[in-house]
Amino acid sequence: MANMLHILLIEDSQDDTLLLLHELRRGGYEPIWMRVDTAAGVAAELERTEWDIITCDYVMPRFSALAALQIIHDHAVDTPVIIVSGEVGEEVAAATMRAGAHDYVSKHKLVRLVPAIQRELREAEERRARRRAEEALRESEARFSNAFEYAPIGMSIVGIDGRTLRVNRALAQMFGYSADEMVDLPVWRFTHPDDMLVTIEQMQRLLDGTQATWHLEKRFIHRDGHLVWGISSTSLVRGTDGRPLYVISQVLDVTERKRTEQALREREQRLRAIIEQASDLIFTLDPVGRISSVNHAACELTGYQAEELIGRSPLELVDRVDTSRAQRALGQILSGEDVDLMEVEIVSKDGRRLLLEVRGRTIFEGERLVATFHIARQIGARRHAAADAPATDRA
Repeated sequence: MANMLHILLIEDSQDDTLLLLHELRRGGYEPIWMRVDTAAGVAAELERTEWDIITCDYVMPRFSALAALQIIHDHAVDTPVIIVSGEVGEEVAAATMRAGAHDYVSKHKLVRLVPAIQRELREAEERRARRRAEEALRESEARFSNAFEYAPIGMSIVGIDGRTLRVNRALAQMFGYSADEMVDLPVWRFTHPDDMLVTIEQMQRLLDGTQATWHLEKRFIHRDGHLVWGISSTSLVRGTDGRPLYVISQVLDVTERKRTEQALREREQRLRAIIEQASDLIFTLDPVGRISSVNHAACELTGYQAEELIGRSPLELVDRVDTSRAQRALGQILSGEDVDLMEVEIVSKDGRRLLLEVRGRTIFEGERLVATFHIARQIGARRHAAADAPATDRA
């Protein structure tokens, strides 16, 4: 089946035109063609139709190949042009090539025409493919550049030698510099000394191929000297030959989170110290009612070590007389209700009976009960004193 070929023939001879069309059909093409021999005709056809190939006679009564090539150049057309003419000298052929022609075929050797067309069509497609790839690459680079520059987290590109090649606005602001000021500075300038070794080790793993990317929570140094905490995700970029080119990093600023965590730890330590120093019994239960923590006073009063109490049900310490009432109260608080005040008698490790006044509060995360918090105060001494008083005093 013949291949369709849109061809513009810049030719003044009707006979030569028929010879060219015959050669094309003999070579397996079905030409869809137009013949012109004036500047106006060439310009009109270039604007009207997209041609696969253009052939052009060198000398015509009212026109010339050099003039045609100039018009084609002015229209920014990338269609291959083959000069098809009688015998001309090498200087003339060279001049047409410099003017934009892709090949020269003698009318006396038209057997070269079809192979020349086939080659030029292949090369034209290759040029178009390269342009498409280059355009796609430019668009990709533009998208990356925009995403890099305006990303809400810090981003950097660092050379294999550790020099900063590029940073975005977020990272520059995070470290207190302008983006231009950070370029060419070594990354060690921004890394906390205590995290230097692990950073170097991770970089080496990237370079030797044992790790494709790494994530590290590390400390950085702000321009004014204060500490910046960040979660750094770093990947190595290699060239087509496998050679390392640069690393690209993303840094999420978690300084505020770290400060909050530190404040919570300090608050928890202060609270733990208060609980440990309290004279009242303080203990917590997990969601199923097992003791999860006790303070020093609880151990001292009951005679048990903390490890002997943790994991047990508090009902195991309650006197049998109060078991049912204590069990109801425990069920109440585990169902999410606070217990304002109840009296319960427990038995210590050495057998002493201790009357306690107990309050309980629930601890929720969202709608989920995670623990219950209890404070108990011994009141047995007051009750026993009342029981031992003379009858006349109680009357």
